[in-house]
Amino acid sequence: MMRKEENMNVNEIKAMARKNGVKTGKVQKAEIIRAIQKAENSLACYGTDRVQSCNEQKCLWLVDCAKERQ
Repeated sequence: MMRKEENMNVNEIKAMARKNGVKTGKVQKAEIIRAIQKAENSLACYGTDRVQSCNEQKCLWLVDCAKERQ
């Protein structure tokens, strides 16, 4: 697992997506991250209301996800 990133830029996210076989095209950041989560057999919850009750402290997207929902 990678370390948590507060501000992973879109190019880094797209590179991670490609490594996971996720096509990015003209897809928004949140959708790309959820596709990565799904490809990694994780709950595709980035930027959803789940952040209010999330206890996934090792999630790569945790900090950014909380900001996304503010």
